[in-house]
Amino acid sequence: MGRGTKHKTDWKPTTLQTAIDARRLYTHTVKIIGNPKVFKPENDYHNVTLNEIHKTVIKIYMCIWKANRINAVLQPERADERLALQASALDGCTELLALIELAKGQFHVPSGKFWYWADMCVMLGEKVGAWRKSEKTRYKMAVG
Repeated sequence: MGRGTKHKTDWKPTTLQTAIDARRLYTHTVKIIGNPKVFKPENDYHNVTLNEIHKTVIKIYMCIWKANRINAVLQPERADERLALQASALDGCTELLALIELAKGQFHVPSGKFWYWADMCVMLGEKVGAWRKSEKTRYKMAVG
């Protein structure tokens, strides 16, 4: 997923893989924000920032998971709900990337950790965006 692990073209762009990658992003995020060497608890703003990061990564995972559970072929009346969940996950990826960038400066996240984490977020966002675009095309809706 990140630099030095798997090349972007090795990823299988399936919705199940997208959910798995969202879970990996969640797991990695929890691991890194729980590291007291990186995120020092003595900072006054520590909990506010980390809670926001945690809430955002959970939102991303839950939106992808919920969207993946809706079968829009069998339930066409729920296609808009599925697309809205995908859009929310995509927005969450954008928000998380901004929070990761803030954390890098605020908590002095080492460059290697920062790039790996940011790369995971960007790649997941790209997958969700491609998934949503293909769904819109499948449901004969305008892309945009």
